[in-house]
Amino acid sequence: YSFETASNGTIPNELGLDGALSYRPLAGGSSGLAVIPGRWPQKKAVRLDGDSLEALAFPVERSFTVSAWVRLNGPGSFRGNNESTNGTLFSSGSGYTDGWRLTVMQPERTLVFSLGRPVERSFSVTSRATAPSLWQHLAITWDGQVMRSYADGQLIGCGDYSGSFTPAKNFRIGFANHGVGSVRMDIDEVAIFGRALLAGEVI
Repeated sequence: YSFETASNGTIPNELGLDGALSYRPLAGGSSGLAVIPGRWPQKKAVRLDGDSLEALAFPVERSFTVSAWVRLNGPGSFRGNNESTNGTLFSSGSGYTDGWRLTVMQPERTLVFSLGRPVERSFSVTSRATAPSLWQHLAITWDGQVMRSYADGQLIGCGDYSGSFTPAKNFRIGFANHGVGSVRMDIDEVAIFGRALLAGEVI
């Protein structure tokens, strides 16, 4: 998804396959999807907070990569459980009892990559802090054995996990609830792969 043709309706999959993103306004109404200047002149990106973009999940199971250019602008309008200022960047399902999610803890700006499990609940890997208010390339990978998080091509978190995985039916960018708040962020060039990219392929 490049967001060059972003509007209030749908955002197509640039590969021409199924999986167009649909805009979901925040609760209580919205002025529409915010399209903003991107990382260079004439480039476009989108800005999210309590709103989100959603598509049917791609058929990835025990090996996948999700990557995007992201600019974190602080805690969002919605708080998580116990008034926490964490926020969801990407998710499929809840990321707690099924699917996966990538969240950011504010104000520390640490990333948390979680795989949902029906019985034991999520298994998570926490990274070191990311940069505030700067465009960064973020990526998460899982090869069925090791979960990894990257920022600008550099490994910032990893953990061993080869247990069970329950795929979910949706893919979402931005606020997803499930006890996690929102984050003010700008986003561009979201890509999903049906395998775990190697370190040299991430960016």
